[in-house]
Amino acid sequence: LNRFFALHVVALPIVLLGLVVLHILALHEVGSNNPDGVEIKKNKDENGIPKDGIPFHPYYTVHDLVGVAVFFFIFFVVVFFFPE
Repeated sequence: LNRFFALHVVALPIVLLGLVVLHILALHEVGSNNPDGVEIKKNKDENGIPKDGIPFHPYYTVHDLVGVAVFFFIFFVVVFFFPE
């Protein structure tokens, strides 16, 4: 039981954190679908970077922070007002 507990408390969060970091690095390097629906692969500058693309920061950073804030708001409402 101790090894099973250690696996869930230590190993799985570390693995999940690693996967999140890899996902964010891949998203930052390769890019994501443009939420505006603009085809960004057509117009490129001299370095091969799409001109119509949006940067990872601040768009996705703010998007993620808003999601985290909404999660924490709902979490705190449940914890403090509906603890049972």
